[in-house]
Amino acid sequence: MRTIYGEVDLILQEVQGEAHRQHIEHNRIGDDLVKNGERIFCYELYHQLRTLLEQYPQAFEGVYLQGELRKYQVLPMLQMMGLEALSGNFIPDFLLHSPGDSSEHPYVIEVKTDRFLSYGQLAADISKLVEFIDRYGYQRGMFLSVNTSADFLRLTVTDCQLLRQIPHIAQYATQIDIVGRHDENSPVTCFNLAEIIH
Repeated sequence: MRTIYGEVDLILQEVQGEAHRQHIEHNRIGDDLVKNGERIFCYELYHQLRTLLEQYPQAFEGVYLQGELRKYQVLPMLQMMGLEALSGNFIPDFLLHSPGDSSEHPYVIEVKTDRFLSYGQLAADISKLVEFIDRYGYQRGMFLSVNTSADFLRLTVTDCQLLRQIPHIAQYATQIDIVGRHDENSPVTCFNLAEIIH
Protein backbone atom coordinates (compact mmCIF):
# COMPACT_ATOMS: atom_id res chain seq x y z
CA MET A 1 0.00 0.00 0.00
CA ARG A 2 1.57 3.27 -1.09
CA THR A 3 -0.87 5.68 0.58
CA ILE A 4 0.36 6.93 3.96
CA TYR A 5 -2.90 6.86 5.97
CA GLY A 6 -1.82 8.74 9.09
CA GLU A 7 -0.56 11.65 7.02
CA VAL A 8 -3.51 11.53 4.63
CA ASP A 9 -6.04 11.53 7.52
CA LEU A 10 -4.52 14.74 8.89
CA ILE A 11 -4.35 16.30 5.44
CA LEU A 12 -8.01 15.48 4.72
CA GLN A 13 -9.13 16.94 8.04
CA GLU A 14 -7.11 20.08 7.35
CA VAL A 15 -8.48 20.46 3.84
CA GLN A 16 -12.06 19.98 5.04
CA GLY A 17 -11.60 22.88 7.43
CA GLU A 18 -9.99 25.08 4.76
CA ALA A 19 -12.67 24.26 2.20
CA HIS A 20 -15.35 25.15 4.74
CA ARG A 21 -13.63 28.47 5.52
CA GLN A 22 -13.28 29.33 1.82
CA HIS A 23 -16.87 28.27 1.14
CA ILE A 24 -18.16 30.55 3.91
CA GLU A 25 -16.03 33.51 2.75
CA HIS A 26 -17.13 33.22 -0.88
CA ASN A 27 -20.83 32.64 -0.23
CA ARG A 28 -21.73 35.12 2.50
CA ILE A 29 -24.89 37.08 1.81
CA GLY A 30 -25.24 39.99 4.21
CA ASP A 31 -24.02 39.48 7.78
CA ASP A 32 -26.14 36.55 8.88
CA LEU A 33 -27.20 34.52 5.88
CA VAL A 34 -24.72 32.08 4.45
CA LYS A 35 -25.30 30.01 1.34
CA ASN A 36 -24.29 26.47 2.31
CA GLY A 37 -25.09 24.32 -0.70
CA GLU A 38 -23.45 20.92 -0.90
CA ARG A 39 -22.49 21.25 -4.55
CA ILE A 40 -20.72 24.57 -4.01
CA PHE A 41 -18.92 23.26 -0.92
CA CYS A 42 -17.84 20.19 -2.92
CA TYR A 43 -16.41 22.43 -5.66
CA GLU A 44 -14.24 24.17 -3.06
CA LEU A 45 -13.30 20.87 -1.41
CA TYR A 46 -12.34 19.42 -4.81
CA HIS A 47 -10.07 22.43 -5.41
CA GLN A 48 -8.48 22.08 -1.97
CA LEU A 49 -7.95 18.33 -2.45
CA ARG A 50 -6.36 18.84 -5.89
CA THR A 51 -4.01 21.41 -4.39
CA LEU A 52 -2.99 18.99 -1.64
CA LEU A 53 -2.45 16.15 -4.09
CA GLU A 54 0.14 18.37 -5.74
CA GLN A 55 1.67 19.57 -2.44
CA TYR A 56 2.01 16.08 -0.92
CA PRO A 57 2.83 13.76 -3.82
CA GLN A 58 4.53 11.23 -1.52
CA ALA A 59 1.32 10.78 0.53
CA PHE A 60 -0.83 10.33 -2.59
CA GLU A 61 1.56 8.45 -4.87
CA GLY A 62 -0.31 7.06 -7.89
CA VAL A 63 -3.69 8.20 -6.54
CA TYR A 64 -6.19 10.25 -8.54
CA LEU A 65 -9.13 12.34 -7.38
CA GLN A 66 -12.50 12.03 -9.08
CA GLY A 67 -15.64 13.96 -8.26
CA GLU A 68 -19.16 12.64 -8.34
CA LEU A 69 -19.83 10.43 -11.32
CA ARG A 70 -23.03 8.80 -12.46
CA LYS A 71 -23.60 5.06 -12.56
CA TYR A 72 -23.87 4.98 -16.36
CA GLN A 73 -20.37 6.47 -16.64
CA VAL A 74 -18.70 3.56 -14.85
CA LEU A 75 -21.00 0.64 -15.70
CA PRO A 76 -19.03 -0.40 -18.83
CA MET A 77 -15.77 -0.38 -16.83
CA LEU A 78 -17.30 -2.48 -14.03
CA GLN A 79 -18.60 -5.00 -16.55
CA MET A 80 -15.23 -5.17 -18.31
CA MET A 81 -13.49 -5.83 -14.98
CA GLY A 82 -16.08 -8.40 -13.89
CA LEU A 83 -17.16 -6.34 -10.86
CA GLU A 84 -20.64 -6.22 -9.37
CA ALA A 85 -22.78 -3.28 -10.51
CA LEU A 86 -23.57 -0.36 -8.23
CA SER A 87 -26.79 -0.55 -6.26
CA GLY A 88 -27.60 3.17 -6.68
CA ASN A 89 -27.44 5.75 -9.45
CA PHE A 90 -24.68 7.86 -7.96
CA ILE A 91 -21.10 7.20 -7.03
CA PRO A 92 -20.00 8.91 -3.79
CA ASP A 93 -18.96 12.55 -3.89
CA PHE A 94 -15.21 11.86 -4.11
CA LEU A 95 -13.03 8.89 -4.94
CA LEU A 96 -9.31 8.85 -4.23
CA HIS A 97 -8.16 5.83 -6.20
CA SER A 98 -5.81 4.33 -8.73
CA PRO A 99 -7.90 3.28 -11.74
CA GLY A 100 -6.73 -0.09 -12.96
CA ASP A 101 -5.04 -0.97 -9.65
CA SER A 102 -7.66 -2.44 -7.32
CA SER A 103 -5.12 -2.73 -4.49
CA GLU A 104 -4.80 1.06 -4.25
CA HIS A 105 -8.19 2.66 -3.62
CA PRO A 106 -7.45 4.59 -0.44
CA TYR A 107 -10.57 6.71 0.10
CA VAL A 108 -14.22 7.00 -0.77
CA ILE A 109 -15.74 10.23 0.57
CA GLU A 110 -19.33 11.39 1.08
CA VAL A 111 -20.26 14.99 1.96
CA LYS A 112 -23.37 16.48 3.57
CA THR A 113 -23.89 20.17 4.30
CA ASP A 114 -27.33 19.98 5.91
CA ARG A 115 -27.53 21.71 9.27
CA PHE A 116 -29.98 19.10 10.55
CA LEU A 117 -28.63 15.88 9.11
CA SER A 118 -31.39 13.25 8.91
CA TYR A 119 -31.07 9.56 9.73
CA GLY A 120 -32.02 8.73 6.14
CA GLN A 121 -29.30 10.97 4.66
CA LEU A 122 -26.69 9.57 7.01
CA ALA A 123 -27.64 5.93 6.39
CA ALA A 124 -27.75 6.40 2.59
CA ASP A 125 -24.26 7.91 2.53
CA ILE A 126 -22.72 5.42 4.96
CA SER A 127 -24.30 2.64 2.89
CA LYS A 128 -22.45 3.95 -0.20
CA LEU A 129 -19.18 3.98 1.72
CA VAL A 130 -19.71 0.39 2.89
CA GLU A 131 -20.61 -0.70 -0.65
CA PHE A 132 -17.41 0.75 -2.09
CA ILE A 133 -15.28 -0.79 0.65
CA ASP A 134 -16.98 -4.18 0.31
CA ARG A 135 -17.43 -4.48 -3.47
CA TYR A 136 -14.60 -2.43 -4.92
CA GLY A 137 -11.79 -2.72 -2.38
CA TYR A 138 -11.64 0.86 -1.11
CA GLN A 139 -9.55 0.84 2.04
CA ARG A 140 -11.22 3.70 3.94
CA GLY A 141 -14.44 5.68 3.91
CA MET A 142 -14.96 9.23 5.15
CA PHE A 143 -18.27 10.93 5.86
CA LEU A 144 -17.79 14.73 5.95
CA SER A 145 -20.53 16.74 7.62
CA VAL A 146 -20.46 20.51 7.31
CA ASN A 147 -22.75 22.95 9.18
CA THR A 148 -23.78 20.33 11.77
CA SER A 149 -22.68 20.82 15.37
CA ALA A 150 -20.32 18.22 16.81
CA ASP A 151 -22.88 17.18 19.44
CA PHE A 152 -25.71 16.87 16.93
CA LEU A 153 -23.50 14.90 14.53
CA ARG A 154 -22.41 12.38 17.19
CA LEU A 155 -25.97 12.06 18.52
CA THR A 156 -27.36 11.49 15.01
CA VAL A 157 -24.79 8.80 14.30
CA THR A 158 -25.34 7.17 17.71
CA ASP A 159 -29.16 7.16 17.48
CA CYS A 160 -29.46 6.17 13.81
CA GLN A 161 -30.93 2.65 13.88
CA LEU A 162 -30.84 2.57 10.06
CA LEU A 163 -27.04 2.31 10.23
CA ARG A 164 -27.29 -1.01 12.02
CA GLN A 165 -29.37 -2.40 9.15
CA ILE A 166 -26.69 -1.77 6.50
CA PRO A 167 -25.23 -5.08 5.32
CA HIS A 168 -21.62 -5.59 6.47
CA ILE A 169 -21.62 -2.40 8.61
CA ALA A 170 -20.03 -4.09 11.64
CA GLN A 171 -17.34 -5.62 9.45
CA TYR A 172 -16.29 -2.26 7.93
CA ALA A 173 -17.07 0.25 10.71
CA THR A 174 -13.38 0.51 11.67
CA GLN A 175 -12.61 1.70 8.13
CA ILE A 176 -15.08 4.61 8.21
CA ASP A 177 -14.37 7.98 9.82
CA ILE A 178 -16.97 10.62 10.59
CA VAL A 179 -15.54 14.13 10.21
CA GLY A 180 -17.48 17.32 10.82
CA ARG A 181 -17.25 21.04 11.32
CA HIS A 182 -20.11 23.23 12.44
CA ASP A 183 -18.81 26.59 11.23
CA GLU A 184 -15.62 28.46 10.46
CA ASN A 185 -15.03 29.13 14.17
CA SER A 186 -15.43 25.51 15.27
CA PRO A 187 -12.73 22.85 15.45
CA VAL A 188 -12.89 19.81 13.20
CA THR A 189 -14.56 16.83 14.92
CA CYS A 190 -13.43 13.33 13.99
CA PHE A 191 -14.42 9.91 15.28
CA ASN A 192 -14.42 6.40 13.91
CA LEU A 193 -17.74 4.69 13.19
CA ALA A 194 -16.59 1.67 15.20
CA GLU A 195 -16.87 3.83 18.33
CA ILE A 196 -20.63 3.74 17.76
CA ILE A 197 -21.21 0.48 15.85
CA HIS A 198 -19.69 -2.48 17.69
